Amino acid sequence: MNTLFVLVLIPVLAGVQARLPAFAGIRLELLPALVAYLALTFKHGRAIFCAFAAGCLQDALSAGPFGVTAFAYAIAAWVIASLGSVLDRNLPFVPLLAGIVASMAGAIGAFCIIGFTGAVFLKMIGVALVAGLLTIPVFLVVDA
Repeated sequence: MNTLFVLVLIPVLAGVQARLPAFAGIRLELLPALVAYLALTFKHGRAIFCAFAAGCLQDALSAGPFGVTAFAYAIAAWVIASLGSVLDRNLPFVPLLAGIVASMAGAIGAFCIIGFTGAVFLKMIGVALVAGLLTIPVFLVVDA
């Protein structure tokens, strides 16, 4: 996949993600799924750069401090890309777990700012599971 195409796809997914409704207080996140795709598909440098760009755009559209999600996505992309040589991205649970890792990285970064409570932890788990489930359709659509 072309890096330029991904850099065009990031604002599209961020815009769609901002307009999606929340179900039971859990927002549907598409950017962690894209970060997981990038980390399992691209080489380290491009994956980290594109993940950082996705995090910067998500931070620009949110009310939180700028750079927290960008840094978290870059770390998640680095970890997933480092494990990419031993993971088979065609197995269904690998993209699912990569999406969960990317979403948890962003959530942990955000919740370090606002603080941890039991309800926040449950919401973080819910958002990560939903983002992990959304990773499989994102893989199917972007690979097509």
